[in-house]
Amino acid sequence: MATISLIGILAGLTAVRDAMVSELSDLSGAVQDSNQSFSYTGITGADAATVGSNFGDALDIIDSNDDTVGQADNCITFDSLPVPEILDPIVFNANFEEDIDFDEAVRRFGRGPSAFLFRDNDIGGWQTTATDGLIEIWEAGFGGVESQSGGFHAEINANRKAQLFQEFEVLAGDVVFYSIWHRGRAGVDTADILIGPVGSQVFQQQIETGNQAWANYTGSYVVPDGVDTLRIGFESVSTATGNQSVGNFIDNLQVQISR
Repeated sequence: MATISLIGILAGLTAVRDAMVSELSDLSGAVQDSNQSFSYTGITGADAATVGSNFGDALDIIDSNDDTVGQADNCITFDSLPVPEILDPIVFNANFEEDIDFDEAVRRFGRGPSAFLFRDNDIGGWQTTATDGLIEIWEAGFGGVESQSGGFHAEINANRKAQLFQEFEVLAGDVVFYSIWHRGRAGVDTADILIGPVGSQVFQQQIETGNQAWANYTGSYVVPDGVDTLRIGFESVSTATGNQSVGNFIDNLQVQISR
């Protein structure tokens, strides 16, 4: 009886040994072939592999009978899809409230609520392609137009057709989400949204709004390889009066990056 018991114990230990060797072999193979440049949250299960890894899982105790040898189909389960990192809004002076010295206005219109012309280097965050370098800022209530956010908004063109824009740093593969509010001045005004590397912006969408209320326009853009600085710009297409320097208000630009 003792001999039989001893044989049983040894047989049991052998089974345990074989199972341990199988699992350790799987583990070492996973470590050897894994791509460690990625990490995920929300994973549960007895094993895991990252995108780009080459790991063949041998059948063992955690697999079911219908699993295929070499496939880790039952080893990973997800509570939810991986959530990308969303960076804080990156636009500076989004609603034309910050870093503006109104004593530096080149010209001012109106009494009480007013409109101002500034050189673009006197307005934080914003620039213009206008050859005279002027940006037109309206105070809420001037001309009967209330700002969408805060106490100021901008007209895309000051004295001539141009592009009003901001630039910011990005990484290749970033997904850029934008939101802008637009309004006509004397009627329906139309503008284009352009995004891309400096000097190579591409058309994103056309925005067309009347003068009775502000309208919100949103979209996204994937940063291509080799790009580290991105420009988002707004360019007048037409105005209700036919005068390109009269119309196309914008306010409250928001830009976020998913990385």
